Amino acid sequence: MSRTSSFSDQIRSAISSSGISRYAISKRTGIDQAVLCRFMQGQCGMLMETLDRIVEVLPMRVTVDAPYAETPGNGHKLRSIDAETKAHARKLKVKK
Repeated sequence: MSRTSSFSDQIRSAISSSGISRYAISKRTGIDQAVLCRFMQGQCGMLMETLDRIVEVLPMRVTVDAPYAETPGNGHKLRSIDAETKAHARKLKVKK
C-alpha cells in the first residue's frame, strides 16, 4: 500500500482482500451493514473504536510509524500492533 494512503483506505483494502464477506464482518462486529457499505464506498468515516472492531476480525496487523521514537539511522521506529496487544497499544501516548 502507498505510504500516503489513509488508515481508512488501508482498512477498506484489508476488508476487500480478506475473503470475509461484509455481511460476516457486520455480524461479527455489530456494525450495521448499511454503515459498512457507505464506509467501503468512501461515503463516510468511522470512529477509531469502530475500526478497532473491524481489525479484530480481519487477518491483518496494524503498523504505526512513530517518528518520535529514536532508531539509529533514520530517527523512526515501526511498532507492530496485533489484535492481542490492542489493549496495551491503547495505553501508549504519542508525544510530539
